[in-house]
Amino acid sequence: METAGGGWTLAFNAAASGFDATADGVTDQSCYEASCVNAAYAAVPIVDGVMFDALDGDIVAENQLVRAVFSPVASGSGASLRDRMTSGGPWPLDSDTGDNVQVEIGAGLACNELDWFDFRVGLCASNVFVLDDTSAGCGRPGFRIGLDNDAATPQTNCSGWPENTSVHYPANLRIWVR
Repeated sequence: METAGGGWTLAFNAAASGFDATADGVTDQSCYEASCVNAAYAAVPIVDGVMFDALDGDIVAENQLVRAVFSPVASGSGASLRDRMTSGGPWPLDSDTGDNVQVEIGAGLACNELDWFDFRVGLCASNVFVLDDTSAGCGRPGFRIGLDNDAATPQTNCSGWPENTSVHYPANLRIWVR
């Protein structure tokens, strides 16, 4: 993958409804054109970045609506994506200033026109995406991917990915690490 300087390894391509955050992943599929969790999800450490591809449908080849690159990650490097999504969080991906985030949006849309409210706030406003979001509200234990106000201030929200996407997050994410 050549985006943003290249060096990306595909960790998973999954619908929120079927994602298993504890999976070891497969070694016989690349997950680029089909939903699956790659073995890289549990094995390859985050060194320099995380990249989200997002769509409300199956992500095949380059049909994603949104691509967001977090490089370098604000915290959480040195461990696999699975480790960061399932323990010890929250792990902020973007800096408080957002200067480590590049966003590409297709279909002629502006960032503030995206349907997914919380995902849009994470991309377009000053909130930060976190892995292993432990500050969930509404009686929920937490989310694998969620939002905080900034790196030091939790945001008690009721939606996150994959546990409660509703209209707030895309149905499908493909996530890469490097």
